[in-house]
Amino acid sequence: ILEANFYRKFMASLLHPEPHPVSLLDIERWLGHWMSGTAPYHLFSSASSTALIERVEKKVCAVIAQLGFKPIQFTLPHFQFASTLMENT
Repeated sequence: ILEANFYRKFMASLLHPEPHPVSLLDIERWLGHWMSGTAPYHLFSSASSTALIERVEKKVCAVIAQLGFKPIQFTLPHFQFASTLMENT
């Protein structure tokens, strides 16, 4: 039986080893581990989500490829929302 959220701990363990480890702070940010009031992407935070992506993207992609996953292209479906339906009546 697997522990709840095992995959989050598993990914964290795969991102930190050498060579080119992802910093523990970046792993925590990527996984969403922070205490109330310390969220890195809060309105008043100086953290950059773009910089985080640039630091972890290659390592995350390498880990995912090592696990045997392959990327797929996904296109969001087009929905007609209720407000649009009301305008057309």
